[in-house]
Amino acid sequence: MIILGSSGPARAAEDEDAERARWTELAARCGQALAWAKDWEDAAARASAEEKPVLAVAWLYAGFTIADATRTVFAMDPDVIEIVNARFVPLRLAHDTEVPFASQESYGLSETAFGAALLVVTPRGEVLADTPHWQPVAAYDFLQRTLAEHPGFPGAKQPKGLDGEERAAWHLARGELDEAEKCLSDPRSTRGFFLRARLLRRRHETEAALAALESAREHQRDPGDLAAELDGEQIALELGRGHVGTARSLCERLVQADPAREEALSAAHVLGVLDFFAGDRAAAERRWRALVADHAGSRWAAEAAAALLEPETQLGDFTLERSSPELLATLRDVPPAPLVERKPEAALEAGLEWLATKRRADGGWPDPSEIEGTAGAENSISVAVDVLAARALLAHRDRRGLDVGHEAELALRLARASLAARGDEPTYMTYEVWSDALALELVVDLLEAGAKPAAELRALGRDLALGLAARQRSNGGWSYFEAASLEAGAVKPVQSISFVTATVVQALLRALEAEIEIDVEMMERGLDALEAMRSDSGVFAYMLWSYQKRAPEEDAAGAAGRAPLCELALLRAGRSDEGRLRAALDQFFEHSAMLAKETGKALMHCGTEGQGCHYILYDYATAARAVAALPASERKPYRARLLALLDSTRRADGAFLDTPVMGPASGTALALLALSDLGEK
Repeated sequence: MIILGSSGPARAAEDEDAERARWTELAARCGQALAWAKDWEDAAARASAEEKPVLAVAWLYAGFTIADATRTVFAMDPDVIEIVNARFVPLRLAHDTEVPFASQESYGLSETAFGAALLVVTPRGEVLADTPHWQPVAAYDFLQRTLAEHPGFPGAKQPKGLDGEERAAWHLARGELDEAEKCLSDPRSTRGFFLRARLLRRRHETEAALAALESAREHQRDPGDLAAELDGEQIALELGRGHVGTARSLCERLVQADPAREEALSAAHVLGVLDFFAGDRAAAERRWRALVADHAGSRWAAEAAAALLEPETQLGDFTLERSSPELLATLRDVPPAPLVERKPEAALEAGLEWLATKRRADGGWPDPSEIEGTAGAENSISVAVDVLAARALLAHRDRRGLDVGHEAELALRLARASLAARGDEPTYMTYEVWSDALALELVVDLLEAGAKPAAELRALGRDLALGLAARQRSNGGWSYFEAASLEAGAVKPVQSISFVTATVVQALLRALEAEIEIDVEMMERGLDALEAMRSDSGVFAYMLWSYQKRAPEEDAAGAAGRAPLCELALLRAGRSDEGRLRAALDQFFEHSAMLAKETGKALMHCGTEGQGCHYILYDYATAARAVAALPASERKPYRARLLALLDSTRRADGAFLDTPVMGPASGTALALLALSDLGEK
């Protein structure tokens, strides 16, 4: 018998599997710098003894093969590690973690809870604050601000005998920036200016921080005095302001000076990140492989391994240029509006003023998706938010003196760029279906407002309809859910989502009325799918799978929010009637309190029936649209109840917010569209 050795391809596959196993082993070390509690009982006991709050770190993506970036990104950031270990007791929050705030009588976490979030919790289990922003820059701001707003958690006492610079470093580690500044009011040494630069960076005062670094270098007694630390701090600042070339030069200098030094290993990793974002993935992988091979015991080997396994997810700590002070300030928590006698005119004006003043020079608005994605055409969520906000201002143009022609130019440019930016990369969710449908409605709004050039707007509308046709599912509807896994060979589920299908169908119906060329058969197939998702009792199922001719009955409580939108789409197509629409609105209001309870949460689908914070104002806005479709004599009772729900999402600064996941620009736009449909003129 002749025994053959492993063939070339088989051996190569074995080597690749072994290499990935090694990367997985190294990446598992990520996050170990945080002093994690083993369970809630441990966390609460430590928090009480140490006078700290608990920091519950949630990564809840059941059913999706998404690596935990709160471990490999959030928990690997030096600023985050410093403040969390000094001031919090960290606890991993998984679906099976038993915590007192899971009760619906408190915060409320159901089995369907979904998303990533940071929750600051008292030892008694009271949630003080939460955020969906686990990216280090935004997360640090949240943690530092939350501590300042809740001074009852002092943590460890300051050691005795510290000099001024040591006290400054101690306060910096604790996120006490004002106290640190007092200690650094008149620095006179390299270290003093270095600490001041770090303080200013954490306050997002980039230019002042760079000036402090320059002063630090001027005070160096010898060239090596904190030289590497100064370069490392400057790299963070240069990345923060988007000066990639300068950051690269500083990284190369560190690597050449002393390749084994901690700052040099960090710089080598950053060079890999810069190579990756420059499109040179091979160069990035060479740098990361070298870190894994030559410095396996370092934290940078663990970071490099995580990047090699899933770079798109793991490089979230290098989105600093997107986390501008303006963006972070816009997304910052603002208290709800005080409960006073309702003045709809004032609420409307305040919302319009907020939206108008937050508009950027490019015509768009800041939103949370920009923290982990780019602003503009490449980010379909950002496009959708911009379109909603433009539609809201257009709906109230008589109050704002809006230049309709200018709005048409912006819409044409944004939508064209969005259509051109489409790629074929695998993804978990496809939000272009939202941006295209909402942009198509904006085109119709502009045509109805008399915007020119009408022919060009109709041509854009046709192209948006073609984009929607390309995303129509085989069973006739539309969905944004693409895949649960991006691994090669993973089965791609085929399904339609009711409220997404209704959104698209409504846009197509309006486009048809505006004489925009669309595929009518495509629209009719979408309506067929929507009807297949409506039960005999008028409850619309969440999804229709490809193997189903009709979706099974679902509980009305979890489905009530989408009922008015879905029924209205069928009504406008002649497939429903006013009686069904009234029944859909009654269903919505019967269960609206359960949906409203999710307002403000950073985690989605926390309601007992899967209700989610991320579509509260979308449901309110679409319900308002349904109310407007009823005869005028029947609107009043629905209108009053819906206005009260909208009021509950108002903030003290005039914006509206249902969840920090979507942000105030989206919330305010949806609320203003709802007020327009409800007749708040």
